[in-house]
Amino acid sequence: MGLLQKLSDSALSVETTEKKEPVQDKPVVIKKSNSVGLLKKSLLAGDNRRLDFFEFTGKYNLEIAALLKSENETLKITNCIGLDGESVCLSVSTADFWNGIITEPEKLYTFNNSQEILPFLQFFSDKLKSIIKSLQIVRTKENSVLIICNKTIEQTAGFIADVNAIQNTETSFNLKDDFFDASQYNKEFQIDFSEALESFIVSNSKNEVQFTKVIVQLLFHNLCINFPAPEKLIYSENGKFTFYLKEDIPLELLNNHLRIECSSILGNHSELISISESFNNFEAAQ
Repeated sequence: MGLLQKLSDSALSVETTEKKEPVQDKPVVIKKSNSVGLLKKSLLAGDNRRLDFFEFTGKYNLEIAALLKSENETLKITNCIGLDGESVCLSVSTADFWNGIITEPEKLYTFNNSQEILPFLQFFSDKLKSIIKSLQIVRTKENSVLIICNKTIEQTAGFIADVNAIQNTETSFNLKDDFFDASQYNKEFQIDFSEALESFIVSNSKNEVQFTKVIVQLLFHNLCINFPAPEKLIYSENGKFTFYLKEDIPLELLNNHLRIECSSILGNHSELISISESFNNFEAAQ
C-alpha cells in the first residue's frame, strides 16, 4: 500500500493528528513497487546493450540490491534499491576485497548462512544486518559488483548478459517537459531534501558528492513507490522535487507522514526535509 493510500484511508484530521517523530531504530519495511512507469527506462541501442538499473531490478523482482562500481581500485555504490542511507555510506571497499572472494568474473556466487555472509555485513547498517539472510553476488569483467539480498536467482546466460548491461542511471528521474499539464492536478507540493541530505552526509560520510547522488536516487525510487501513477513526481535539482497530486492531502499531514517514511533512509535527519504547498494555474483560475 502506497503512502498516498495510507493518507487517504486515514480518519485523522490535521487538527487531531499528533506529530510523530521518526526514530533511528524504525524497522526497514521492504515494499514492492508498482510504479515502473514513473522510472525512466534506458532501451537497447546498437550493438551495446544498456539496461537501466531499476528496469533490471523490476525484471528480476529484486527488493534489496546494490551495484558497486570501481574507481581507482575503490568500489562504491552507484545504484541501489531497498537500502538505507547508512548502508550506502558504508559501501566503500577495495577491489582486492572483492577479487579475493568473488574470484571468477561473470559467475553468480551464493551465500546462504550467517557464517558465509559475515564478511559482507560490514557494508550494511544494523537495521539491514538483522534482515539479511542470504546474498548473491556477481562481478563483471569491468570489476563492477552486483549484490542481491534475500533472493535466489538462477544463473543463466541471459542473467549475466543483463548484469553486464546495467548502466548507471543518474538521470533516471522524471523531468518536467513542455507537454506536462499541471492543471490536471489538485495539489502541488515542493519537497526540498537538500538540508536533510547535507546533514546526513556530514554525519555519515566524507564522500559528499558521490553518495548524495545515490541517496537522492534512493529517495526518488522510494517516493515513486508511495506515490504511483496517476500522481506525478518530478525532480528539479539538488535534492528538490515537486509532487503533483490529484488527491486533496493537507500539507501538515503529508509533511508528518513523509518525514516518518523517509526516516527509513535518512534517520532523524528527515526532520530537516522542507515541504511547501504551491498552486498551479488551474487552481488560480477557479
